[in-house]
Amino acid sequence: RAESFFASQRSWLVSHERSSAATMRFGAALLVAAVAAEEGHFDVPLRMSTRPALSAVPRKEWSLAQKGTSHRRMQLGLSYRARMVHALQYYGEISVGNPPQKLLVVFDTGSGNLLVPGQDCDSPACSNHKRFVGNASKSYMKVGWADEPRTAAANDMERDTRVVEFAMGSATGMFARDQVCLGGDICAPADFMELTEESDNPFKDADWDGVLGLGLQVSDAPDFNIFKQMVANKVVRRPVFSVFLGKTMNDDSELTFGDYKEKRMAGPMHWVSVSAPGYWQVPFDQVIIDGKATSLCSAKAGCQAVLDTGSSLLMVPNRLLASLQQQLKVDDNCTHWSQVPPLGFQFGNVTFTLQPDDFVDKSKKDGCWLHMMGIGDTGRGEIFVLGMPFLRAFYTSYDVENKKVGFAKAAGPGDVAASPHSSDVPLVAVRNGQKVFPKKMHKK
Repeated sequence: RAESFFASQRSWLVSHERSSAATMRFGAALLVAAVAAEEGHFDVPLRMSTRPALSAVPRKEWSLAQKGTSHRRMQLGLSYRARMVHALQYYGEISVGNPPQKLLVVFDTGSGNLLVPGQDCDSPACSNHKRFVGNASKSYMKVGWADEPRTAAANDMERDTRVVEFAMGSATGMFARDQVCLGGDICAPADFMELTEESDNPFKDADWDGVLGLGLQVSDAPDFNIFKQMVANKVVRRPVFSVFLGKTMNDDSELTFGDYKEKRMAGPMHWVSVSAPGYWQVPFDQVIIDGKATSLCSAKAGCQAVLDTGSSLLMVPNRLLASLQQQLKVDDNCTHWSQVPPLGFQFGNVTFTLQPDDFVDKSKKDGCWLHMMGIGDTGRGEIFVLGMPFLRAFYTSYDVENKKVGFAKAAGPGDVAASPHSSDVPLVAVRNGQKVFPKKMHKK
């Protein structure tokens, strides 16, 4: 049976869902926290995971073949560079079902569906994680087809099977509907995909159980857009969610649903309208290097960028990569480290500038490595991807009703003031078995 669906998961990243969350951000160091909630909005603390790639750092180049069948497939090509570098991922806790079943998920603004391992999954990869047990939930409903998200399937034979393919593995699942809670008691009914099969790679050793897509309009149907269901059910104060990623292992990270926090901002919020609904794609005017405008973007049309919490790198159109790398002067041996200039992105009359430490890994043992790679044709024209190097430097807010993205310089640890309207919990960082406690938190 054929079904219609969006050019999905970034027309270049459909059910990546997210292979790169495991391959680009190998987990082994955690940031652990509890949920801080306040009326009308709530915070999901994010755990940060870092695992050194022993022989290579996976890099993504992808293309999406849109097919007119009920099976949507994505081919994610990876190239590798031999270097030990820490790649990062952030994940947090949600719950599904009634009574709620807690699961750890990667929050991904570059995809649109919730994927969780289901009760019928007997793959070794599933046995290593929490599985959602539909039969234990009073509100669980089996769904047959993505275009009929509120219609119950009489039996499993009437349920569509979705295959999600990765360069290094695959997953298979079916649709379901149940109550989903993003934090505290802020919940809404929504549709999702319960996986029945998972390959060992990339799932078996992942620190998280599933993926929650937060893309603007890349879900199979509106009922699959988890946050929009919260908005539709009026359980959040504002139709926005906001992302704060700490720069270091000692800094907390959180996702706030239903609002944005001024205490997380070290400057005013600058809003930019989405240029191509689907992904969180916005226009910007020019790339700025060392305070000077480059000619990388067209003077007339500018450039396009996608905000992606699931990408650990900055990504640049292949045609522009060599020129940008040359101007940034980053070499493997860090010979010209003192000459590496700041890198900025100009949005109207505001430029958001990254310092070299934001986009370069530097160590005496391994030298320098630029957190940047090329990206080919996405089917949406040339696109920059602003991943974690950008998102750690700037606090971002995503407005699903007005279709705009807000940017503000992220407040550092010394800039964050206590708020009387929220409860902030210090995070514990763990790296290779060693725990790193924030200064305000004492070891128990």
